[in-house]
Amino acid sequence: MDTIAEHVGVSKMTVSRVLNGRGFFKDSTAKKIEAAALELGYFRRNPRDKLCAALAPVAALLPSWADAGAAGEFLDGLAFGLRESGRPLVAAAASALDFSSGMNPFAGTAGVAVFGAGADLSKFFDGGEFLPPVVFAGSPVPENFDCVAWDFSDAAEKIAAHLLEQNFSKIAFASLKGGDSDFSGAKFAEILKRLGAKEKFFGEFKCAEVSDADRIFGDFDRPDAVLCSCAELARAVLETARGRGLVVPEDIAVASLGDCGAEGGITCAVADLRALGAEAAKLILEKIGKSPRRGSDEFPASGSAASEYSYSPRSAPLRMPLAAGVRFGKSTDRPKKSIVWVL
Repeated sequence: MDTIAEHVGVSKMTVSRVLNGRGFFKDSTAKKIEAAALELGYFRRNPRDKLCAALAPVAALLPSWADAGAAGEFLDGLAFGLRESGRPLVAAAASALDFSSGMNPFAGTAGVAVFGAGADLSKFFDGGEFLPPVVFAGSPVPENFDCVAWDFSDAAEKIAAHLLEQNFSKIAFASLKGGDSDFSGAKFAEILKRLGAKEKFFGEFKCAEVSDADRIFGDFDRPDAVLCSCAELARAVLETARGRGLVVPEDIAVASLGDCGAEGGITCAVADLRALGAEAAKLILEKIGKSPRRGSDEFPASGSAASEYSYSPRSAPLRMPLAAGVRFGKSTDRPKKSIVWVL
């Protein structure tokens, strides 16, 4: 309220009376205060409501399958990125959203950051006329939306160079349909070619589900190193290799573009989720600054809740790349001991 009072040149008490609709005040003063409130980013919770004396929050939309630890790191980064703007952060699970009533669940928010949801959650924002700015964060992301997306190219090149230094000569790429990454075998083959090891690309295995990891281990020939598109597939490859008596990474190296932690000697890309959240906040705030604000006379008819922001999610999508690091795996498997009988 202090900011509005200073902007209009009236007392804080006058601002409070106007925003709460109580007491006596001039119509001309009320119009100035409401105009200043909208200009400064204050919002209405409902088209019929008085202006709320708070900055509109940024909403974080989380997929139902999101890991609690990963989601927490992303939210920490998002809150850190919003701290100077003064905008609060609210979080919601996608499974809790209700669009059946025809109401916009994002009414009253200044922007929405969608975490690691991929194309599955883009349906919530298709054709939404009264949506605030929407930013997707993570990987994969839908093509038609602004996003902060992981760029795995640098991490994949570091992993490839590491495998070549360890003298692996039959390096395959395995992808999982609907996995965490949109990185492809063609991109990985190009990296090996750039490193002068084109002939060491064993090929790409496209898996419809994790159980297809068994296809990688052929009866006659198999790769001696596999880069997987996601952590889920890498774990399946690891377990399959162990089930066949192979030692990781000595007999076969397993690498992943998804973070597997320190599990089983897997070399993997490491995503800084706090950095992802902070970059998403930066992009959200930039878009909020460029979004047209709706005046009080421009709200839709009663029954269609909306924020004061109008934004088309399909206009000029911006892709901000964020590089992932690499954690090199160490052997945790013990080679089988050979038993020698002395007669």
